[in-house]
Amino acid sequence: GVIQSLYAFGVSLEVANNTLDTSLPKGKELLNKVMENLDATIHEIRHYILDLTLPEEQDARWPDQLRALVDNFASAGLEINLIYEVPDNLDLNLLVSQELLYVLREALSNATRHAQATRIQVRITERQGQLQVAVLDDGQGFDPEKLGDGLISGHGLKNMQQRVENLGGEFKITSQLGQGTQVQINLPLKSVRANGGR
Repeated sequence: GVIQSLYAFGVSLEVANNTLDTSLPKGKELLNKVMENLDATIHEIRHYILDLTLPEEQDARWPDQLRALVDNFASAGLEINLIYEVPDNLDLNLLVSQELLYVLREALSNATRHAQATRIQVRITERQGQLQVAVLDDGQGFDPEKLGDGLISGHGLKNMQQRVENLGGEFKITSQLGQGTQVQINLPLKSVRANGGR
């Protein structure tokens, strides 16, 4: 847990401080490890806070839940551009709206925690009988050929894909080292509307 990690940092810093008196290289090595662990803990705390602020008001309409989620990430200092080109009368059923919020939260979290993105675009459109959702970031990207080496499970992408496919949709992710990442979700409108459609 976070408390245990903070306690461990204190112990590690004390050990590193004592080591510096006898071995400068060894002391610096210990300090570098503390800094790495501290950075990981900061990301963990940030993710935990975002988990707490995930909109859960089931009575709220989908657009309001979406904007609340985006605002939560923007309040953490991220530059997020939301493009929402969907008719006002399009209401998603409860399952779809909650699953999409989860997937979007994961995509935004991955963009900040793993890709180290500073600018993110979230685009929601209705085209050709589909609800199309895209998340694009300017992060460091990754090599798609390494997805089979544990990157999917490590970044929660496999879980995101399963959730989208369980809704009858398609999930696609494209990326290139140094060129950012794009997450694309396509869902048939007939299966996502509240009350079975218009």
